[in-house]
Amino acid sequence: MSPVSRGFGARRRGTNDRLPPGQYLTTDFPVLSAGPTPRIDTSAWSFTVRDERGGSRAWT
Repeated sequence: MSPVSRGFGARRRGTNDRLPPGQYLTTDFPVLSAGPTPRIDTSAWSFTVRDERGGSRAWT
């Protein structure tokens, strides 16, 4: 007996090359979170990525 049914098939890949293999864009699924979404003051917010050589890139 085959572990996968005869009708099984992968989703067709769209033209969006920015999505990793096996993932697809959806517009009808709600955003899920484990709790309340905090309000963040965007004027004081920043996001920084540092690499192993000590370089960094920041967005505000």
